[in-house]
Amino acid sequence: MLEGISTFSKVIIGVISSVAIAGAVTAGVTLAAEKDINTIKKAEYEPSTNDVMKILEEVKGTVYSIPFQLAVLGLRRGEIYALTLDDLDDNNVLSINKDMVLDKHNKQVVKNCPKTSASNRRILIPESLANEIRTAGTIFIGNLDTLNHYLTKVQRRLGIPHFKLHMLRHFAAAYLHKNGFTDAQIL
Repeated sequence: MLEGISTFSKVIIGVISSVAIAGAVTAGVTLAAEKDINTIKKAEYEPSTNDVMKILEEVKGTVYSIPFQLAVLGLRRGEIYALTLDDLDDNNVLSINKDMVLDKHNKQVVKNCPKTSASNRRILIPESLANEIRTAGTIFIGNLDTLNHYLTKVQRRLGIPHFKLHMLRHFAAAYLHKNGFTDAQIL
């Protein structure tokens, strides 16, 4: 086994495989407290396995296929945008070591580290996804709003309730929790 690859990454291939064959619908909503504990934020829809399967099938063969698969593997939007082909090695290990953000002039810039130091990681990705990346010659090019805008269009087309791309990251973590993995194993 490759050294330095998180347990989350080793098992996330199972998430993709399970998404492809599952069929269990685990839709739900969560309430999250805002800064003021007495104020409740509007519940955000959590995608079901069925929703994720439909979205991945809908974007298959498009420029959105790679970034949406990476989101299901738990990557943040800025991490996806900052990736280059140099971040993928011959063993299908993807190095997450930078982040794309907006600077004070609202210009996209790449930071030399992800959101937190703990987010600096290497993940083993499915061979099919690695081959798709190599064939495409890129991960994704666009502005930081593009993926969320396209996801909204796909959700409308498929009749899926609205949620942001970041919820696919939560989907991955929740799926692993549901299947018995601890926070330490996922992180």
